[in-house]
Amino acid sequence: MQEAPRTAGFVAEIAARIAESDTFHTLKAPLVRLCGLDVPMAYAPELEKASVPQIPDIVGAARQLAKAGTA
Repeated sequence: MQEAPRTAGFVAEIAARIAESDTFHTLKAPLVRLCGLDVPMAYAPELEKASVPQIPDIVGAARQLAKAGTA
């Protein structure tokens, strides 16, 4: 998870390295990037909150990965 934008973010590089590695086939769930939106960061608190992952987003992604890992 990162607050940075999805495109060209730090997590994108980590995901790419994992996808290119020899151990990619051993993953029990797909790679999922939970990132901020590809928009300039807003100064208004409500707009900033809308553009970065929040607790419900994180919980939802964790549940999705847990479900995928047990299938």
